[in-house]
Amino acid sequence: MCVKAYFLIPLLIGTDMWSKQAVVAYFKTHPFFDVTPFLTMTLTWNKGMSFGLFNNTSTWFPTLMLYVVPMIVGGLFIWMVRTSETAIKYALALIISGAIGNFIDRWLYGAVVDFIDVHWYDYHWYTFNLADSYITIGATIVIINDFVLQRKVGCK
Repeated sequence: MCVKAYFLIPLLIGTDMWSKQAVVAYFKTHPFFDVTPFLTMTLTWNKGMSFGLFNNTSTWFPTLMLYVVPMIVGGLFIWMVRTSETAIKYALALIISGAIGNFIDRWLYGAVVDFIDVHWYDYHWYTFNLADSYITIGATIVIINDFVLQRKVGCK
């Protein structure tokens, strides 16, 4: 018997939102802190989308995302409910959770709270959050399942 993937969505959103609230509260008095030599926690506000795209645009982009994201999440949720592939169900739950977590930030702050900074000396990856990780992991699972494994394993 499989645990329904959509039961994970509130848990994942809650974890993402808790982490962002903790970061915002902590960074009111601290500029950053190093976790390891290649991982730093620092607060950034992303008004754009993944990898900072459209971050420097006018105020129209965050507003547009408030309309577009719910439609995308709705489509992904329908796909999740209709598919019989277990891996796809869980991958879509990850993507939906991440999209909703970042949507809540846009709604509350007009920007997404990012705080995980992975770097190697002066070479930095884009700063991200748990929701971004959920989306990336979910999308990777969909790609691997559909284009690499190409198998059907069901969970009803």
